[in-house]
Amino acid sequence: MSPEPTGVHGLLKQRKLFTHKYNKEGNLYRVCDHTGREVQLHYSYRVLQKYINSAGQVYNYGYNENLRLESITTPRNILAVKNIYDSANRVLKQITPKCHMTRKENCLQLV
Repeated sequence: MSPEPTGVHGLLKQRKLFTHKYNKEGNLYRVCDHTGREVQLHYSYRVLQKYINSAGQVYNYGYNENLRLESITTPRNILAVKNIYDSANRVLKQITPKCHMTRKENCLQLV
């Protein structure tokens, strides 16, 4: 009998790299890795409102009246991204702390 594979390959083979948990609405709300680190996702009416990373830092998500992602705020309460939509719910502009982007520009820097 050959020994069990070790490292990432062994964890993949044993399907132990990540565990995922879903709420009753079918939304992913917790992911844990093999070291015990976890991230959490919080929803309101099936819309992601908050992401908490393994260090406990909270990212908040804001939406417009059409449930389009309007803003992401970092743990230091910095507005990481703000989307401005046109009447057809397409992103017209995306504003970040280091970059002001329109659809015609090619700037994807977030923070």
